[in-house]
Amino acid sequence: MRTDEKIGYMIGCLKVTKDELDHMAECVELEPEDYKDSERCGKYWNYIKCTGMPNKSLVTDNLRNVARIAFKLAREIDHER
Repeated sequence: MRTDEKIGYMIGCLKVTKDELDHMAECVELEPEDYKDSERCGKYWNYIKCTGMPNKSLVTDNLRNVARIAFKLAREIDHER
């Protein structure tokens, strides 16, 4: 991969991460507080069906990819000069 492709990949990973974190924040706002009550269990399942559950592993994997690529790219650029 060329340098500009690596930077584009990192930007894409960060965009995915930001979108997923925004989705997590939105889900926390919408989460019903009384979902543990057995009578209102349907309310919680409705919440899951409407919002979808955020994917924390997607966030961590993308951040690790960015860190890995950034470290390699920094070393490549340092060796070029």
